[in-house]
Amino acid sequence: MREGAWVEAIGLFSELRDGRQRAALRLIQSAARPDDLIGDLMSLLGVLVRGLDPAEVDRFLDAAYAAGPPPRFGARPELPPLS
Repeated sequence: MREGAWVEAIGLFSELRDGRQRAALRLIQSAARPDDLIGDLMSLLGVLVRGLDPAEVDRFLDAAYAAGPPPRFGARPELPPLS
Protein backbone atom coordinates (compact mmCIF):
# COMPACT_ATOMS: atom_id res chain seq x y z
CA MET A 1 0.00 0.00 0.00
CA ARG A 2 1.49 3.32 -1.08
CA GLU A 3 0.04 5.19 1.88
CA GLY A 4 2.15 3.14 4.29
CA ALA A 5 5.39 4.03 2.49
CA TRP A 6 4.40 7.70 2.53
CA VAL A 7 3.83 7.66 6.29
CA GLU A 8 7.13 5.80 6.76
CA ALA A 9 8.90 8.41 4.60
CA ILE A 10 7.57 11.21 6.79
CA GLY A 11 8.75 9.32 9.87
CA LEU A 12 12.15 8.71 8.26
CA PHE A 13 12.48 12.41 7.42
CA SER A 14 11.61 13.26 11.02
CA GLU A 15 14.25 10.86 12.37
CA LEU A 16 16.88 12.37 10.07
CA ARG A 17 15.86 15.89 11.06
CA ASP A 18 16.36 14.97 14.71
CA GLY A 19 19.78 13.39 14.08
CA ARG A 20 18.65 9.83 14.84
CA GLN A 21 20.47 7.96 12.09
CA ARG A 22 20.22 4.56 13.75
CA ALA A 23 16.45 4.89 14.13
CA ALA A 24 16.21 6.01 10.49
CA LEU A 25 18.27 3.01 9.40
CA ARG A 26 16.03 0.64 11.38
CA LEU A 27 12.99 2.18 9.72
CA ILE A 28 14.48 1.57 6.27
CA GLN A 29 15.50 -1.99 7.16
CA SER A 30 12.07 -2.86 8.54
CA ALA A 31 10.04 -1.26 5.74
CA ALA A 32 7.74 -3.61 3.85
CA ARG A 33 8.64 -1.81 0.60
CA PRO A 34 12.02 -0.06 1.03
CA ASP A 35 12.09 1.13 -2.59
CA ASP A 36 8.76 2.93 -2.14
CA LEU A 37 9.97 4.39 1.15
CA ILE A 38 13.15 5.77 -0.43
CA GLY A 39 11.21 7.07 -3.44
CA ASP A 40 8.77 8.91 -1.19
CA LEU A 41 11.66 10.30 0.87
CA MET A 42 13.20 11.62 -2.36
CA SER A 43 9.87 13.29 -3.18
CA LEU A 44 9.83 14.97 0.24
CA LEU A 45 13.42 16.14 -0.17
CA GLY A 46 12.64 17.47 -3.63
CA VAL A 47 9.76 19.56 -2.30
CA LEU A 48 11.96 20.89 0.51
CA VAL A 49 14.87 21.77 -1.77
CA ARG A 50 12.67 23.51 -4.33
CA GLY A 51 11.30 25.71 -1.55
CA LEU A 52 14.75 26.88 -0.43
CA ASP A 53 16.77 29.81 -1.71
CA PRO A 54 18.76 28.48 -4.71
CA ALA A 55 21.94 30.23 -3.49
CA GLU A 56 21.58 28.48 -0.13
CA VAL A 57 21.25 25.11 -1.87
CA ASP A 58 24.33 25.87 -4.00
CA ARG A 59 26.36 26.73 -0.87
CA PHE A 60 25.20 23.49 0.74
CA LEU A 61 26.23 21.44 -2.32
CA ASP A 62 29.60 23.22 -2.54
CA ALA A 63 30.23 22.45 1.14
CA ALA A 64 29.23 18.81 0.62
CA TYR A 65 31.70 18.42 -2.25
CA ALA A 66 34.46 20.09 -0.22
CA ALA A 67 33.83 18.01 2.91
CA GLY A 68 33.90 14.65 1.18
CA PRO A 69 31.83 11.63 2.18
CA PRO A 70 30.59 11.33 5.77
CA PRO A 71 31.07 8.28 7.97
CA ARG A 72 28.97 5.25 7.03
CA PHE A 73 25.26 5.96 7.61
CA GLY A 74 24.20 4.83 11.06
CA ALA A 75 27.77 4.94 12.43
CA ARG A 76 27.44 8.40 13.95
CA PRO A 77 26.43 8.75 17.58
CA GLU A 78 22.89 9.89 18.28
CA LEU A 79 22.76 13.68 18.13
CA PRO A 80 20.76 15.78 20.58
CA PRO A 81 17.63 17.37 19.10
CA LEU A 82 17.95 20.85 17.66
CA SER A 83 16.15 23.42 19.79
